[in-house]
Amino acid sequence: YADKMQQQQQQQRPQPPSVSGTTGATARQTENIEDRQVRLKWSRKKMKISPSEHSLAQLLQRFGTVEEVALLGKKGNAALVTFASAQSCDPCVQAYLESDELRASYV
Repeated sequence: YADKMQQQQQQQRPQPPSVSGTTGATARQTENIEDRQVRLKWSRKKMKISPSEHSLAQLLQRFGTVEEVALLGKKGNAALVTFASAQSCDPCVQAYLESDELRASYV
């Protein structure tokens, strides 16, 4: 009886995840998502392109792979962009530091 109880308890215990090498996906999971995000804000009057999720992703892909673009607010003049790498955020923010039509800031 004691052996059966011990076997049942071992089967119910969660097994620790096995750790092999670090892949790109695993490295992204260990990075804080806020480190890979940039907040955009733009003037609807001065913006040359239609500010959709697709058009913003195309505009910002020169800084790195864009994973997601989420439009924010009711006015339609802000978005949250998630890059695949945190290294893409700094060039994006720097590029739009002095822009009249689009501003980027760290989250």
